[in-house]
Amino acid sequence: MNIYLTGFMGCGKSSIGKELSSALNMAVSDTDALVQESTGMSIPEIFNQKGEAGFRKIESEILRSIPDKRLVVTGGGLACSEDNWNYMKQNGYIVYIKVAAPVLFERLRTDENRQKRPLICKLNDKELNDYIRQMLEQREYFYRRADYVFQSPEQNLNILIEKLKTIRL
Repeated sequence: MNIYLTGFMGCGKSSIGKELSSALNMAVSDTDALVQESTGMSIPEIFNQKGEAGFRKIESEILRSIPDKRLVVTGGGLACSEDNWNYMKQNGYIVYIKVAAPVLFERLRTDENRQKRPLICKLNDKELNDYIRQMLEQREYFYRRADYVFQSPEQNLNILIEKLKTIRL
């Protein structure tokens, strides 16, 4: 059994994952890093060569290759397919890192790595704001079904750590 962190890009999955990994003494697997490692390409290169559908296919395969007893940091869209969602539910515990759209906008608008995010790298501020709101609305169907919703940055991370310590993996 694994713990899967999911949520929209910029919600803090990677940084929260590092803290949880240390606190729970669990190895962490980052699906975006594993995709890049397995293909030898950056995520923008994969999008350019294979499109979003090609990227999602590789991402799904990577998800299924991750060993048990891991804290898995997922890409923002990975959880937004029934197949991936069902796989994670059957193989672990899902945590949704929920961040309000205005906070995500501020984080992503000023993100120094924005060019590495192919879905938003060419958007102006208005388009980015609209994209975040639209995609959150679409993805909420999946995200809200998580086993635990962590309200970031309002909620104290120690609450999540204590909750996850009670899980038998």
